[in-house]
Amino acid sequence: MNEERILRKLVSAARGDGPPLVDVSTRLALGRPARLQAGNVLLWAFSAMASAAAAVVVAMAIHMLLEQQDPVAEFLGSVSGMMQ
Repeated sequence: MNEERILRKLVSAARGDGPPLVDVSTRLALGRPARLQAGNVLLWAFSAMASAAAAVVVAMAIHMLLEQQDPVAEFLGSVSGMMQ
């Protein structure tokens, strides 16, 4: 019974706690755009580099796909030379 009473007290204490109130009305009233910070500039730079690398990989994949030949025909050509 003692444990049950402790749990009930914990439940009642938890129900009384609410999320903290945050006043954002002053930020909304100013209406200024956010400043670029060093972290944002680095994020944009790394995103641009990753996008460029992805574009290169996609271009290479498309090139390889268009240059692809039938692998079975190539295999049969090499096997037919050995069978003669």
